[in-house]
Amino acid sequence: MTCASCDREFNKDELIQENSENIDEHLSEIKEEVLKDVQDDLRKSLKKAFSGSKNIRIR
Repeated sequence: MTCASCDREFNKDELIQENSENIDEHLSEIKEEVLKDVQDDLRKSLKKAFSGSKNIRIR
């Protein structure tokens, strides 16, 4: 790979090493989003499953 601004050439391993901070940050953001989505979906499905029950309440 070649940088468009400085014409420096990188191989795949060097590129990953140079961008490891950005990769880790984006991975953390994606993990948080996925976790939130899974929690919301689980909560909705439990509410739907137990919607007719008087003894079980889900917040």
